[in-house]
Amino acid sequence: MRTIKDIPLDERPYERCLKLGVKSLTDAELLAIILRSGTKDVSSVELAAMLINTHPPPPQTHPT
Repeated sequence: MRTIKDIPLDERPYERCLKLGVKSLTDAELLAIILRSGTKDVSSVELAAMLINTHPPPPQTHPT
């Protein structure tokens, strides 16, 4: 298991968001920032990815 502390500082979601902006992050990384922490077995990014895969967002519709 890889924890957030194992990720180099400049590659961590929160720090990348501050440095490069929100658009530089994946959906899982954005959700991980909101979650703030994972579990003892799963990092916040892994947990976020699991949540997104289990509960995908509805398809986007375009106005006609």
